[in-house]
Amino acid sequence: MRPRTWISLASTAFVVAACSGGGAADFRGDYNVTVTNDSVNQCQFANWTNGQSSTNITVTISQDTTNMSVAQLTFTGLTGFYLDLVVGTHIFSGAQVSGDQLEVTVLGTKTATQGACSYTVDSHLRITLTGNTINGTIDYTPRTNGDASCGALNACTNTQTVSGARPGK
Repeated sequence: MRPRTWISLASTAFVVAACSGGGAADFRGDYNVTVTNDSVNQCQFANWTNGQSSTNITVTISQDTTNMSVAQLTFTGLTGFYLDLVVGTHIFSGAQVSGDQLEVTVLGTKTATQGACSYTVDSHLRITLTGNTINGTIDYTPRTNGDASCGALNACTNTQTVSGARPGK
């Protein structure tokens, strides 16, 4: 199986948040997001270009008004399609909201191989909301079968910065 294009995965695994002030912030809305690859490709992902950005990524965040501490992120368009193919879903459920912070971990379900190495990639997103603007990071950490041929994938994390905005509320 061929290595994945990580800029697209990262472009998808980014998310958002909204204003706060005690309790869970109201993150609901459609966000236009940009993700930028970190300057180090620790995991040696193919097609990861240090410092490269992907723009105009649409993410919809919803919350149950009876429990604002739980959110769901839905990625649409080509990014959503790509996430379905690579990660296994374009809907990131179970995001936790505390104050102006949103955090979610998505366990990858799509397996990739590299010789005797077999792995999936987990994503961990942390976002802070200020007004209608979000900023944060997405970490991508491979979960391997532990085979020595996995090399760097056995103990690495690649990071992207995330920034975006939604229309004013």
